[in-house]
Amino acid sequence: MSDLLFPSHTVTTSRVVNLSLDVALRTIQDFPEMIRLDARVVGFEASTTNPNLYLVKVKKDCLGFSFNTSHTIKFVMVVNGLDVAWGTGFGTTFATSWRAKWTEGKTEITETNTVKAFFLRLPFVTSDLRKSHDHFLDALAARLEG
Repeated sequence: MSDLLFPSHTVTTSRVVNLSLDVALRTIQDFPEMIRLDARVVGFEASTTNPNLYLVKVKKDCLGFSFNTSHTIKFVMVVNGLDVAWGTGFGTTFATSWRAKWTEGKTEITETNTVKAFFLRLPFVTSDLRKSHDHFLDALAARLEG
């Protein structure tokens, strides 16, 4: 697909938590824990054939309507975090990386999301991504420090 019709946009957010790097990494590399932190998730189940795949049901709001949708999400653990990938239809794909690093006696957790979507849909998807993932990162920080 053409990059003109389906451009990509990257959103990066981070939080510094007063916690050891080891504890932060164990949490962000725990697939079910990360899924549960998303307030929009209404249910999920692990694949019986691939431990890195989960079917996740999500509540979406669009133009005043709420509906549930499902996504197959792939989780891949890396040394310093977690990589996540999924698609939502209409050619929209997401690639997210979660990274943790020790910085000045605390742990910085960074989430980098790259979304690729139809150019007319991209501003809406990016806006929704910023809002939902700011809340998600706040929930993760609260979970880690609480």
